[in-house]
Amino acid sequence: MTSNDIPDLIHFADEHGNSVVLRVTELDAERLTGRIEVRSSFVNGDVATTVFAEDIDEWETVLDDLHEGDNTAWREDKRATEIWLELDDEDRLLVSVIDRQGSSSTAELLVAVPENWLDDHYERLSAIRKLQAE
Repeated sequence: MTSNDIPDLIHFADEHGNSVVLRVTELDAERLTGRIEVRSSFVNGDVATTVFAEDIDEWETVLDDLHEGDNTAWREDKRATEIWLELDDEDRLLVSVIDRQGSSSTAELLVAVPENWLDDHYERLSAIRKLQAE
């Protein structure tokens, strides 16, 4: 399977060029590897990451929290890059990518997400799980 066959686990992007994406490059039953990419007209960067089964389960919990309208964090205080998500009243996400272990840097972007962004992310999660089971 090539990386072109694997969907991004995370894909927040808007028409202003702001995006935070977790591009999956390799996938097996225990983990996936890829890059978290942060892009805007102001900042561009990426960091390698490994996502384990418990991280994928936690991502589903994060999506559930967002569905309920709660602000949330993925992989908070763990061995990997964290992603914090805050919803605002204008259907935008404030996405903070925190790389404590590697660069000791944080990047924050406000992303105007499309109307169906949450359904799209549940579908991405389902597709990743299906590919891992094959």
